[in-house]
Amino acid sequence: IIVEPKITLTPSRGLPGDTITVDGTGFAGSQTITIYLYNATTMNMVVATTTSSPLGSFQASFVIPDNVSIDGIYTVRAVDESDNYAEATLTVGYYIEVEPEQGPPGIRIDVSGRVEPDKTMEVLLSYPETGWYAILFTTTSDENGYFSGTASLPSMLAPGTYYINATWDDKVVFTKFIVTAAPSIVLNATEGYAGEVLEVRGSNFCPNVAVTVYFNDIAVNTTTTNENGEFVATFTIPDVAPGTYIVR
Repeated sequence: IIVEPKITLTPSRGLPGDTITVDGTGFAGSQTITIYLYNATTMNMVVATTTSSPLGSFQASFVIPDNVSIDGIYTVRAVDESDNYAEATLTVGYYIEVEPEQGPPGIRIDVSGRVEPDKTMEVLLSYPETGWYAILFTTTSDENGYFSGTASLPSMLAPGTYYINATWDDKVVFTKFIVTAAPSIVLNATEGYAGEVLEVRGSNFCPNVAVTVYFNDIAVNTTTTNENGEFVATFTIPDVAPGTYIVR
């Protein structure tokens, strides 16, 4: 069995002044570990040194230097005295995230990220191809630059690639959001009798989420969508009076 050196960073992104913890395994035991930070335009900077345990593991931390550039991708390298080394990627810069990353019109999303401290910003949904945009909410970052919020997307959106943007002063961070087609269901029959089992197929729902099937206001089944936002479920027509009912 070959044991390779490995390091992990916690967190794996940050800003100058943030503390990053490096955990390493698979290095030579009881040796000095030197930790470097560099990228294509920055020479190796020694940011920490420590000593590995007799079994070759270590934990160390360093502060992201003030002279690194914002919006840069850096490599953290840990090297022992026997020249065993491992690397991990550190992203330095502002960012915005959205959960989920895709969904139908009208879906509720959670937005979070990090910008400059104590900044009032607008969070927008935009469609660059036409220049269209809508303000989702306004918020203020905290003393460390973190912000979060929730919003429902407009209900009348064409499928396509949109962007979630956070704008403050003359700066912006953004991430993609994919608007899918509106959810739809199809029944294997449009009429039946009480006690009959029907099948319902759904598409364009959010991936890997619970979906409840209703017969009017009666919950008749709960299932989970697959990775493509699709599901297949069956339900039994309840004991109801003759008439027209809605399956949703």
